Formats: sequence, C-alpha cells, structure tokens
Amino acid sequence: MEDSAPFVYAVTADAHARLKEWEQAVALAQEAVTRWPDDARARTRLVRALALAGRRADALTALDAHLSTQPADPDILLLGMKVLYDAAADAQPVADAAADRQRFERYLQGYRAAGGSEIALAERWLQVLAPSPAGR
Repeated sequence: MEDSAPFVYAVTADAHARLKEWEQAVALAQEAVTRWPDDARARTRLVRALALAGRRADALTALDAHLSTQPADPDILLLGMKVLYDAAADAQPVADAAADRQRFERYLQGYRAAGGSEIALAERWLQVLAPSPAGR
C-alpha cells in the first residue's frame, strides 16, 4: 500500500479486526501511524488494534502517546480503563496492581473532565482493581 491514503489503511485494518486477524490489523495500524503520525484516527485505531490483540502494555503505551496530543479523548480514556480492568479481572496486571490502579485513576480523572458518559461503569471497573495505596 505504498501510495495509499490513510482511509485505505483504516478500511483494511478494520476489515482484519472484524475477521479477528489481530496482528494484521496491528501491522496496518502501526504503518499508518508511522506514515501519518499526526492523524489522531490512525493513533486511536492502533490503540484499539493492540487492545484487541491482547497486547495490553503496548496498547497503553500507544494510548498514552495519543493522550499527549489529545488529552480529552473520552473514547480512548474509556478504552484505557477497560484494558486495565480486563488485566485486573484476569489477575494479570500490566505493570503491577498499584501502578495499574494509579493509571486507571488518572484516566478516570481525565474521563470525568472530558465529560465521558460512562462514569458509573468506569467507577464499577475501579472496584475490581487493587485497593488504593495507603494514604490515598
């Protein structure tokens, strides 16, 4: 797809995701972000592809990179919380339980500030994560 426009990558990556061909979706999303690093849609597609592929740490790294330029993106903040919730529910923290909770709380704070519509759901997810560190 040497001379393709971003939408070609998007359509193709989404098709691979629908077919549950996660690594192909990730590869296309990564290529799109490399070619168009300022394209927020390409960055969010990469985060989603990585999350669907089960690559939680990579998904959160890509998510944080996206948030550095789009800090009030409620959909991505919710996805970050979902990744951390799933990791806690599977008893497989991304970093460690305390760090994951702190990251979740940071995303939740941003989600609230962005006017996210699923606050109640996110607060229920927070209950699955490890108790807050002492003094918090």
